Amino acid sequence: MKTNGLKELKNTMQITDKFLSSTDFNNLQTNIMGDYFPWFYNDHKVYKGDNKFQFTHRLYDEENIRSEHYYLILPLLKKLNIERLLRVKANLVTRTSKLEVFKFHIDEETNNPALRTAIFYCNTNNGYTLFKKSKKKVKSQANRLIVFPGQLLHTGSTCTDHNARVVINFNFYPV
Repeated sequence: MKTNGLKELKNTMQITDKFLSSTDFNNLQTNIMGDYFPWFYNDHKVYKGDNKFQFTHRLYDEENIRSEHYYLILPLLKKLNIERLLRVKANLVTRTSKLEVFKFHIDEETNNPALRTAIFYCNTNNGYTLFKKSKKKVKSQANRLIVFPGQLLHTGSTCTDHNARVVINFNFYPV
């Protein structure tokens, strides 16, 4: 895979460190983790009634821009080579005293094998993304992007070493 973008997406998982330039990453991180970025409380993490909570910010959904902060993800979108964008959502989970892993899920219900999910890690912490079938753990490392087939069951965790774990989740069809 080339570092200047995702040119080919097969049925594999692709991890790219230092995905964005330092300038683009610092702008994104400073804003999304800053004092003035709006986060919205959700009384569930994966499924209603799961007794977990998170803060989210929908940037794009239902084929519409949903946030005035959408401009922050434009460098990411440009490098992802997207044909059709379905959803972009930032997720913030707060620190816990013990690492907690959430329930496995897929983001979008579809039988279309072309669907991709991408997770961009906004900060480094001891949390991770876990994949059910392979049991692969992808550590939360700032400016890392992981892209994988949308049908893969996955989950995230909290962190214990920082105040929050922040990721941006993308669901899309590639070019």
